[in-house]
Amino acid sequence: MEPVRDVQLIAITGAGEEGCCLARVAALAGFTVRLHEPHPAALERAQEVIRAAIDGGLRAGRLGPADRQRALDGILVTTDLEEAVTHADLVVEATDATPEQRRALFMRLGDACRASALVATVAGDPDDLIDYLPQPGRLIGLRLPEGETPRLEVVAGIETSPHALGGARRLARRLGRDVVVVGHGEEVA
Repeated sequence: MEPVRDVQLIAITGAGEEGCCLARVAALAGFTVRLHEPHPAALERAQEVIRAAIDGGLRAGRLGPADRQRALDGILVTTDLEEAVTHADLVVEATDATPEQRRALFMRLGDACRASALVATVAGDPDDLIDYLPQPGRLIGLRLPEGETPRLEVVAGIETSPHALGGARRLARRLGRDVVVVGHGEEVA
């Protein structure tokens, strides 16, 4: 397996609440984001949600005009999965899919994203998906818990590699979040 690269481009499949939150947080941290959703109307709603959250931060004084512009410019929305994931360093599945749909999506992701990309699921369990992704050592779970503490939870699956965990830790630092790594229901580091 190729080592996991430092993340510059993040592809997010799923434009629901979790996908929008992650896209906004990542763009504000300076990442380039590709937000994928197959339904154009859902992408339009996602853009409205992201813009409203960013504008709320601007009104509250947490963000400046340059932060706002950088975040809005940093997110490209697309209905084309391959366009979103082909060059991504991190691909995040943030859908509300059924387990069967999630497995089918991971099979498509395995064909579309490069072998060195870190792959994450927001709602799924990495151990349930290892059979559907080539190089399952790069597969992790990501959770952005709600609340005041800026934290990123990383769920390590049974095959998650140290390279993938290192990439997730670097991601959390760049997002300005503390990282908690959990494996099989227990905190591991």
